[in-house]
Amino acid sequence: MSPFRRKKLYGGEVRTLTGAIRVLATMDVDVISLDHDIAHYVSVDGNARPFACVENFSAVCYFIGEKYKGLSPPSIILHTANPVGAQRMRHILASYGLKSEYQPGKPVHR
Repeated sequence: MSPFRRKKLYGGEVRTLTGAIRVLATMDVDVISLDHDIAHYVSVDGNARPFACVENFSAVCYFIGEKYKGLSPPSIILHTANPVGAQRMRHILASYGLKSEYQPGKPVHR
């Protein structure tokens, strides 16, 4: 998830909470791969650099939990370089009885 740690779904990328929820609400997917942190690229003097956002993809975990209550969920992978965020997301998913796999990502230098 580069420019803002892309969330891969349906073979494509989703970069916002709204986009992620829209895809999950309207499509069946086999694998959900989530990052925790969201960043936006800001251009200063022609140079783009990531700017951290106060929001994160945890809200999508709550949506996934509600959507798959009592259903067979897709595979869920958390690919974030933020171990605290990954733990938080795993806890949310586990509270719905959902399992997830944590794949530590590479840190992004801002």
